[in-house]
Amino acid sequence: MSLSIMSKPIVLPDRTVVNWFSAIKPLEKEAGLEVRFDKALKPYLIQLKERYTTAELEHLLTFKSKYSGRLYLLLKSEYGLQENHKVIVPATFEVDDIINRFSMPDTYKRRYSHFKESFLHKSLEEINTLTEFFVTYDVIKAGRKVWKIQFLITKPSKTTNEQIDKILNTKTKDDFIPFEASDRLKEIVLSDEVDLDTNYVKHIFEHYLLRDIENVCDTVWQSWDNAKLMSKKALFLGEIKKLNKKKTENHTFGFDEI
Repeated sequence: MSLSIMSKPIVLPDRTVVNWFSAIKPLEKEAGLEVRFDKALKPYLIQLKERYTTAELEHLLTFKSKYSGRLYLLLKSEYGLQENHKVIVPATFEVDDIINRFSMPDTYKRRYSHFKESFLHKSLEEINTLTEFFVTYDVIKAGRKVWKIQFLITKPSKTTNEQIDKILNTKTKDDFIPFEASDRLKEIVLSDEVDLDTNYVKHIFEHYLLRDIENVCDTVWQSWDNAKLMSKKALFLGEIKKLNKKKTENHTFGFDEI
């Protein structure tokens, strides 16, 4: 086997022809080989190490979502390629590319709200809490569809931890939507076209029954593509006003782990 390997030289970019190894020694007791790379390959092996991710095992073992580790590895690799040039490192990926790369279910393609809640927010929450990175994101749209996600990666110093803690403890609209709410409700309540602010979302889930809010969203959905509809937000607010105000026993806000 060692003779076979030694008989297969490679050509470097400068047209130098070398073997992978300068020496190969059988280790009889261990049923293995001890090899020595050719010195001419050293610059290329160093470059290989710099371009690919060396992940910290403790981070990977503490993630609760299987997707958090995959996203962490991807973003860590991107950060390593650009960290010498930028304080905030951007990394942009198509949504479909992320779904395919991570082998996500088809439901993530059909509903962006599912992709955002079950993958994006959960993974970033774990990465921001458990690793050396703090990551935010922006969406890039093609028409109404979210086409790409641009991650903004930083490696904060100790002096910024207080600011980061404040950001992490700030609730978003997603935090006030019960986990058992339908995908349709989530998509409408979080929609840019309905444009509800966080305090209003908190208010409706504290004052109205979940099933009543679901009915409101069904009504809005039925008129979503109606050319005569002047404002989706006005329709939503109008339907909410028709509800009787009563305290709910909706489930605790938040999401279960994947």
